[in-house]
Amino acid sequence: MSSGGDIFEDFDGNKTTTINLTPVISHFITKNFYVGGGIEIAAQAQGNSSYNAIGIGPHLGYMFGGPQSTALPFLDLGIDYYKMNMDYGAGEDSVFSGSNIALGLGVIIPVKTHVGLVFEGGYNMMDLKDRDTNDTMSGNIFSIGIGIVGLLFQSEM
Repeated sequence: MSSGGDIFEDFDGNKTTTINLTPVISHFITKNFYVGGGIEIAAQAQGNSSYNAIGIGPHLGYMFGGPQSTALPFLDLGIDYYKMNMDYGAGEDSVFSGSNIALGLGVIIPVKTHVGLVFEGGYNMMDLKDRDTNDTMSGNIFSIGIGIVGLLFQSEM
């Protein structure tokens, strides 16, 4: 994402560039209940300031429906270890680490045999601590996401 104009540029006219990748893999361990893991890679830059972050951890969830369903609603919970490096420019930087608890509610719409569209609303709660000062900070994120998922179903025995 690249954001510009009066609303998003800083005082020097620098645009904001943001990249966020969040691959997740899950495996059903019983009917409708899955466990898995995910990673989040995020980066943002504006002028001389930037940050990059990585989160990694397990998640679990419950999916309603099955291989013949036209829609697959789900609930999801993830707990990630999160590390963020912030560079404020002019040699100033900070490293934060802590936890991110992510809750998700969504639906997968199968569009082909092994491909589906996913629509998800999420809520994240982050608690991070500065490595050098031990200062803590917390925040939350509300999000809406759209994506593509691979669907691999085993036949019932």
